Amino acid sequence: MLTPDNAHQPARVPTRRLVRALVSVAIGAMISGCGGGGGGAADSPQGQLSTQPVSILFAAVVGDQQPVDCGSTLRTLGSQATNARLVDLRLYLSDLRLVSASGAETPITLDNNAYQVTEGNRHAALIDLAQNGTGACEGSAETNATVSGTVPSGSYTRLRATLGLPPEMNHSNLSTRDKPVHPALDLATMFWNWQLGRKFLLLEIAPALGVGNYPVHLGSTNCAGDAPGDYFCTRANKVSIDIAFDAATQRVGFDLKEVFRNVDITKNLSGFEGCMSQWSDLDCQPLFDNLGLSLADGSSLGTQRAFRAIPK
Repeated sequence: MLTPDNAHQPARVPTRRLVRALVSVAIGAMISGCGGGGGGAADSPQGQLSTQPVSILFAAVVGDQQPVDCGSTLRTLGSQATNARLVDLRLYLSDLRLVSASGAETPITLDNNAYQVTEGNRHAALIDLAQNGTGACEGSAETNATVSGTVPSGSYTRLRATLGLPPEMNHSNLSTRDKPVHPALDLATMFWNWQLGRKFLLLEIAPALGVGNYPVHLGSTNCAGDAPGDYFCTRANKVSIDIAFDAATQRVGFDLKEVFRNVDITKNLSGFEGCMSQWSDLDCQPLFDNLGLSLADGSSLGTQRAFRAIPK
């Protein structure tokens, strides 16, 4: 027991024991600083963050109508409430991210397959929702309604993505094969030319009345340049998607009723048939509004209404 005479005297520790204790503390601190602590995703035995698979399903819908394909009647579309038939529906998605409840974004590392492109840090996926196997649609009988990949283990409440492609994936010359092309990008139907790049959205319907075909082709416009890598598009026309989403219980619905809201699909008002993303085309204005895009400059307004979460 300490007495008043020695209460403030330090305890005597042998020098060797003191050195060993200090070394032990320093090593422990180094281990902790290298990731040994908690608070994030669980660590694997090798010290890397553990991951979990993620599968995001997509479907074309018309309001509350069940998922539709080429064998379905698209009921009461547009300003004239006109029935139509689906002819083609394909789209490119990139920059796919899941978001936690705290707002932290986590990029999805896509699986590498025939529909998903993984080039360096750039990932993109081709979604094809049109064909039902009966030959009623354009294109091949194969479809792809799934984005698959991995994310760090955790819980996520939102999905964010871009309807569109990064420039280095968008622009390549199919006729000269200026660089190796992934099968998902090697599709003439999704291609305008190397300068304009690819169609981010290829949507075509056949209305029951009026025009025989109503296409919606979305892609970057007002592009200039002399060679791949030397191009510049002043109107990106890329749609920002940000929706509440639970991959375990929901899929992503692409709602054609919302795409064609306030659009008269029975006639063509000006320019090319339907909408080919031209800023001067009167038919494009309501379509761009519904996709959350500025027709004037091609920027994203963040107000798209076509994509939403629906039950699996």
